[in-house]
Amino acid sequence: MPGFCNNCAVRAVAVSNGKPTHAGSIGNNDAPPPHHSHKSSIAMKKPLLILATLVCAVALYIAYQYSKGLTPEAVMQELFDMNAPARYAFVSDETAPKLAVIDMDSLQQTSLLDLKTPARRLAIHKTDGLLAYSDGSDTITIRNLADHSESTQRVNHPVTRLQYDADSAWLIASGDDRLTLLDSRSGEQRLLEGYGHIQAWLYSPLSQQLWILDDTPALYRYYPGDQNQIRYPLPADWRNLSAAAISPDDQHLLFGAESGDGQPIAVDWAIDKGEIARQTPLTAPLVQPYIDNSGQTYVYIDQKGGGHLINQIAPDTLQSFTAPNPTDRYATGWLDTRLIVAGNQLHNYDLSDPAAPPRLMDDKPLPGRTRALFITADSKTALLTHQGSHDISVYNLYDGSLRSVPLTGITAPENLIMGAGNTLCH
Repeated sequence: MPGFCNNCAVRAVAVSNGKPTHAGSIGNNDAPPPHHSHKSSIAMKKPLLILATLVCAVALYIAYQYSKGLTPEAVMQELFDMNAPARYAFVSDETAPKLAVIDMDSLQQTSLLDLKTPARRLAIHKTDGLLAYSDGSDTITIRNLADHSESTQRVNHPVTRLQYDADSAWLIASGDDRLTLLDSRSGEQRLLEGYGHIQAWLYSPLSQQLWILDDTPALYRYYPGDQNQIRYPLPADWRNLSAAAISPDDQHLLFGAESGDGQPIAVDWAIDKGEIARQTPLTAPLVQPYIDNSGQTYVYIDQKGGGHLINQIAPDTLQSFTAPNPTDRYATGWLDTRLIVAGNQLHNYDLSDPAAPPRLMDDKPLPGRTRALFITADSKTALLTHQGSHDISVYNLYDGSLRSVPLTGITAPENLIMGAGNTLCH
């Protein structure tokens, strides 16, 4: 503590031309004071020197004790305003109640947050700065990323997925065939009803529509504000309906299914017409459907890496390509001109020519199967977590570089999320 020690330098007398001077004297022309007065002045200043020395010693001791607590772990726990949607990435642990904070400006972990429970399910409200998490039980914790205050809410079912509305504090929580709308601020809850066993669901923040796919089988279209429901029956022998994606203009809903003869298919549902627009046969169950932000490119990749792309410029042309086998996650980036596909390998495809199939530009090994893939808001960087790896991978879509960011306090990275990302629709 250098500041404290500077204050300890107490001088007993002032000096002029190398000799002591005293109040009221001018240089060496004054007569010296009486001898007994000089001794009395020195005697009075000795206690001040002793007192100043003791104060400095106490300050140094306090500083030493404080510095012993400044371990790397303590520094990592420092709380600061993290409500910067495009700057901070959050990585949760599979079993530990910890959340790593990555500063995307420096590509380093800047903090490790203590949570009430492991964040097995995670969602962020990008404008309100709210982070919702759950360990899969019926309890949801809402954390304010600005002041780090927390509140807890309970719903009437386990929580297997969370998603925020973009323009309000409503949080959608699903689990055990139930869907609850939870107001993160007031605590108000609404339980949606009227459907069977939920196989998949999708909420579109742009249109504020909620789609539920159940095992009856059917599609259900909800408007959460008034809870109105429209049901669209599907072929009776379809089963295993899977993850969905919706186009930016709310005209097409894509999802996976299995036909009555066991054929995996990708389905394009025409929303305004309320009917199937197209079925695409697959060689294995669909990983996920994907629609880019322009609504021009539809991508289907199955679990064995069989890829199919449809560009709406030529909607009747199906362009096939080979993706990593297995494929776990995929998304577009770099202004939708690149397709990133990840399993235990990473493929980067060029989509700039709509008349040509995706062109493989880069192929890199990854440390394990991909658990999460996130494209940053500027569309230039892909963030990935992997099974069996303590680090996250950072892939630069511009120069093709791949680097690892080590994590402190996280042993099994699971979820990876930012407040703002590249994907608008799903």
